[in-house]
Amino acid sequence: MSSIKCYGVHYELEMVEKNNFNIFGWEPTYEDWRSEPRDPEFVLNDQRGVYILQDVNRTPLYVGRVGTGKKRLGNRLWDHTRNDNRKRWTHFSWFGLNEPSPYQPAENASITTSDLGVVSLENKDETSLEELEAFLISAIDPPLNKKGGDWGSARKILQWSPWEKVSLSELSEELHKLRRELKKISQ
Repeated sequence: MSSIKCYGVHYELEMVEKNNFNIFGWEPTYEDWRSEPRDPEFVLNDQRGVYILQDVNRTPLYVGRVGTGKKRLGNRLWDHTRNDNRKRWTHFSWFGLNEPSPYQPAENASITTSDLGVVSLENKDETSLEELEAFLISAIDPPLNKKGGDWGSARKILQWSPWEKVSLSELSEELHKLRRELKKISQ
């Protein structure tokens, strides 16, 4: 059984409902995958999982996780519209651990927490989120992630090189020699 219950790729920030910062979605059927319904089917703000902020070319800029604290997809993305990088991203992709919450029009809006499928995280789910985020950060190396992924107790193994080793001090010394030679030539 998959840990990821639903996902969305390349969502446009401009299409997020601005008043309450609601992220809406719908699920296409095989026969009718091009016909968007009149009303949304789901509200995705309460998703727990990982997300990727992307620029206009859909290049990954930042990877984050939601659900290990009180933050969920909607309010975490809203936070990103209020920080220094708000003008750098225009799209986002997300991968959720809970079933999507059904959309209810405002006149029927009596959604309770139990209706939303929000559950407390078990330790294994929290670890899965951390590992999935760490995997994406390591694989994509997005420029806005200032720290690497949280790999927990996993051991990082670097590639061994059979080539001759040169120290930084040796390289620095060689660079100084080359600069002196260039200076002589240019005079």
